[in-house]
Amino acid sequence: PLSKHLEAVALVEAGAVARELSDLQLGDLRESYGFTLRVRSDTKIMATAGVNWRPGAVRVHYDLLGGW
Repeated sequence: PLSKHLEAVALVEAGAVARELSDLQLGDLRESYGFTLRVRSDTKIMATAGVNWRPGAVRVHYDLLGGW
C-alpha cells in the first residue's frame, strides 16, 4: 500500500509455452515486466491502471470496476 486507498503492484516474471512439460527448456523462458496502480475503498478495488511489457510488445490496461 502507498496510502489507505492507493496501492502499487510491480512484477517480473518468466514463462514459456510447451505442449508437454518434457518439451520445456530453460532457454525457452522469456521475461516480462509490469506495474499497476490500484485505487480502493475500504472493502474493494475501485479502479486499476498499469502497463506490462516484454521485448517487442507493450500492453497498457485499465479497469473501472464500479462503486464510484
